[in-house]
Amino acid sequence: MDTDLVLSGGLLAGTWRSGSDLSLPGAVDALAVSFNEVTGQGAREAPGGPSVPFSWVLQDGRVLASTFARDTQPGQLLPVCPPGVGDCREVLRRVWTPLRLGVRDGLRRLYVIEERFADAGGGLQRTSRQLDFYDTP
Repeated sequence: MDTDLVLSGGLLAGTWRSGSDLSLPGAVDALAVSFNEVTGQGAREAPGGPSVPFSWVLQDGRVLASTFARDTQPGQLLPVCPPGVGDCREVLRRVWTPLRLGVRDGLRRLYVIEERFADAGGGLQRTSRQLDFYDTP
């Protein structure tokens, strides 16, 4: 683990694609995030599945990606809405904690501990914590 590695817009410039998601059968560009600023929006795409919108922010040297929903609009996911205002709540969150950044043959690979959280109605609960990697040319 590189304790000096802090994620920032300059370090992460470019489009990063999830290595573990791409290894799933049939997955195509399952998670691609362009980090040209310190905040933004994107969508997770999975073949045969719905597109899941999210917003992301670089905070305290980590990436936080969130998806929101409104209880009055069941089944509709949103990249942003103010949590706690009206019926808006965060339903999905991904957190990247950086471990190592490597460069080989012109490809940058970022290794992270990725935590995933979901809300099934009782608040966000961690559903997984795993080693993951993201690549960019």
